[in-house]
Amino acid sequence: MYVYKCKIEGNEMLNSNQLLIETGWNEDRLNNAIQYLVESVFVKGNILKGVGSTKVQAAIISDITPSGINIVEKQPEFKQNFGFTVNLGVLQINWGMQES
Repeated sequence: MYVYKCKIEGNEMLNSNQLLIETGWNEDRLNNAIQYLVESVFVKGNILKGVGSTKVQAAIISDITPSGINIVEKQPEFKQNFGFTVNLGVLQINWGMQES
């Protein structure tokens, strides 16, 4: 969501330290989330791993892709994947039943 918000407001992408503060996540969780988003082609970025390691050492988001924008803006798909809805700046969290 923060990446989407940066894009539509014309701001620079947040760096990893800013994302850690915004999300309240630890570095491993954030790196794994960014890896998922990059590999799912929702964002553009770089994933750095040590030689012979599967552990993400650093992850950087450089931009959101059209697929990333579409998944945020298409309400049913976004709600199904992430458990809450977004309506151009209005965030609604639903912890109850999800649509099938």
